[in-house]
Amino acid sequence: MRIRLAALVIAAVGISGRTANGQEKQTQSTPALICGAHEPEIKVDSLTDSVRACMRHFEADVMRAQFEHSYITSTSLTGSQPRLVFEGNIAPAFSLVTPGKNIALVLTPKVVMRMFAANSVPVKTPSYMPRITLYRFAEPTVQSVRDSTARFMFLTVSHHSNGQSGPFLNPDGSVNHDTGNFSTNFVECGGVIGVALSPLTSITGRSSIEVHGLYDDSSNVHYSHLRPHVGFNLSHKGAHNGNGEWNAISIDVAVTYLSGDVAVPFHGRGRFPLTTNIIYRPSWAREIAYLVSGYWGQDYYNTYFDQSRSMVRFGISAGTINGSFGR
Repeated sequence: MRIRLAALVIAAVGISGRTANGQEKQTQSTPALICGAHEPEIKVDSLTDSVRACMRHFEADVMRAQFEHSYITSTSLTGSQPRLVFEGNIAPAFSLVTPGKNIALVLTPKVVMRMFAANSVPVKTPSYMPRITLYRFAEPTVQSVRDSTARFMFLTVSHHSNGQSGPFLNPDGSVNHDTGNFSTNFVECGGVIGVALSPLTSITGRSSIEVHGLYDDSSNVHYSHLRPHVGFNLSHKGAHNGNGEWNAISIDVAVTYLSGDVAVPFHGRGRFPLTTNIIYRPSWAREIAYLVSGYWGQDYYNTYFDQSRSMVRFGISAGTINGSFGR
C-alpha cells in the first residue's frame, strides 16, 4: 500500500512539473508586446498597473517626439538669397503633466533669429513665437498594448511677431523687411499616433490644422490664414556605450498646405512648403546632436513671407531623440 501511494505521489509531481514547464515555455515563446507584456499576461478587459504605467511613459515619449528642437545652423548650401551667416531656433519645452498622466501642458518660449551676410552682419527682426500646447492622451487599452500604439490630441495657442512698429510697406510698395511691423495669432489642433516597430525603433504620424485670427491686417496681405499640416517622425536607437548612452537617429518630414489668398509665386507647387530634418546624436553626447536640415517653400521668417526659400544646412541641435518604448 505504501509503495503504491509513493508511486502515485511521484507520478503526480512529475505531471505537475511537466505542466509548469510547458506553461513557462509557452509564455517564453509568446512574442513580447510593448512594455514587455506577454499575451497570456493581459487580461481580457484590463491592464496590470505596471503595463499601464509603462504605456503612460510610451505616450510621453511620443509627445516629446513632437517637440521642436533648438538648433543653430550654417548658411544654406544652395545659395538661397538673402544669404545668411547662421539661423538659430531657441525652443525649450517646459511641461506639466497631471497626476493621472492623461493631460499635459507644455509652454514653449520660441524665438527664431538670423544673422544676415551683409554689412555689419546684422541680426534682423527675430521672430517671437511663444506658444502653449495642451495634450490629451487616450486611455491605455488592451488593444493599444497589442498594437503597440499611443494616441493623443493636442491644441496649441501661439503668437508670431517681429517686435517692429514701422509701416509694413516701403513707399515704392516693396516689403519693409528692416522695420516693418508683422503680427498674427493662431490656434492649431490635431492628432498624433505613435507605433513601436521594434524595441528600439518607432514611427510617429501627425496631422493638424492651423487657423489664424486677431492679426495685423496691413502686414497679413497674401498671408495664408488656414494651413493644414501632415508629417511623420522615424526614430531609432543603436549601439550604446558603457554608461548606457545610446547612439540615436531621427528623421522628420513635414508638409504644409497654404490655403486661401497667397502671392502669385506661391500658387501651385508653392503652396506646399516641405521641411526635412535628419538628426544624429552619438552616444558620448548627451545634450547635443548633429543636424542636416532642408526646407523648400515660402519663407517662415516674419515679414520675409513674400520670398521663397530653398535651403540645405548643417548644424547642431539640442533636445532628446526618442526611439525606445520598452518592448
